[in-house]
Amino acid sequence: MKINIGTKGMVEGVSYIRPVRELSVKGSEEDTMLFMVNSLKEEVLAGTDVQQIRKAKKLKKLVRGLTIVLAASIQMAPRAFAATVETTGGGITPDQILEWGRSLAAISVSAGIAMSMVMLGVAGILRMMNKRDMATNLTTDIIKGLVQVLVSVPTVLILFYLAQYMFKNLPALGSLF
Repeated sequence: MKINIGTKGMVEGVSYIRPVRELSVKGSEEDTMLFMVNSLKEEVLAGTDVQQIRKAKKLKKLVRGLTIVLAASIQMAPRAFAATVETTGGGITPDQILEWGRSLAAISVSAGIAMSMVMLGVAGILRMMNKRDMATNLTTDIIKGLVQVLVSVPTVLILFYLAQYMFKNLPALGSLF
């Protein structure tokens, strides 16, 4: 049996490399898969009854685990994977870049706060294990790092707005802001 695979809704003016492709159902790929199934079957049936039961249990565990992972990955796939993309051709604007920067700053601050919580927990565990000096140094470094993470975003934004205010009237740099 042969199957024709083609693009849906071809657009004029676009040159397609292979718009329609034939695919034969019976081929070497299916033969190798069948060979793998047969070899697994022979592997399970070889050996004593106890070995056969063990091998069958191992294969069942493997299939069960693979099924769980595949089911979870299918459920976690966002709808954006199936959505079509519409391009407007507007380009990237400074507002978009600033919005992306704010998103990245929020992500980095969130990650810094989460990491400081985890590391403070580790410092507490070290203190429980009678490593007080190490725990004190670690706690001090964690707090200093957390303050740096929290202060960095407003500092950079203040510097950006200050530069924008100072240089917006210059003819050479006016288009940047």
